[in-house]
Amino acid sequence: MGTAQVAALQTNQIAALSTNLLDVLTSNQWGQLSTGDIQALTTLQIASLTTALVAQISTTQASALSSRQINALSSGTVSQLTTSVVASLSSAQIAGLNKVLIPAMVGSQIAQINTAALAQLVTVQINSLTTSETNALTSAQALSLSSIQLRALTTQGIAALTSSVVGVLNSVQTAGLSTQQMVALTTAQVAALNTGAMSRLSSLQINALSTQDVVGMGTAQVAALQTNQI
Repeated sequence: MGTAQVAALQTNQIAALSTNLLDVLTSNQWGQLSTGDIQALTTLQIASLTTALVAQISTTQASALSSRQINALSSGTVSQLTTSVVASLSSAQIAGLNKVLIPAMVGSQIAQINTAALAQLVTVQINSLTTSETNALTSAQALSLSSIQLRALTTQGIAALTSSVVGVLNSVQTAGLSTQQMVALTTAQVAALNTGAMSRLSSLQINALSTQDVVGMGTAQVAALQTNQI
């Protein structure tokens, strides 16, 4: 089919295309699909899309995808979504990313998820983040996470957070960290905790810190500690 022929197809015809025909569309042909056409694609069709076609999805086309359609993307193709497309996805669409798709994404994509959408992720999704993905989280994204979400990060994920991100976490967020997560924090991360966060840590959390962590604390952090924390 030519580009003009693809553009002339009705939505019911698009939905009837075999996966074999859909997968041989060129980027120009794919670009002719309207939002109505995109909405008409079945989950089977979405699952069969090649990496080249997924990379061609525009922000306008992406806006038409349902969470069910997004969930149908394969783990081998989801990493091909452009960062601009990922940034444009709504909270409902991001919620469609399951625990198989999220770790299949790359850090640059995770860093583009808007804070409203990130705040809606359930703990299973948060727990599925890889170390490279948590390392890519921005300060604004980290602040949008609840203490429950933050606690859902694996110990490896916690250790992968940048020191600048750890430094912006508020006292409610850090108070929710488990002792295992506290143990996982690097000395540089502990040194980055702000004094407000430090003052709200429990004695159990403080005791979970290593000698090296304590030695690396700044004078302002030590001064922020309460007597019941020591």
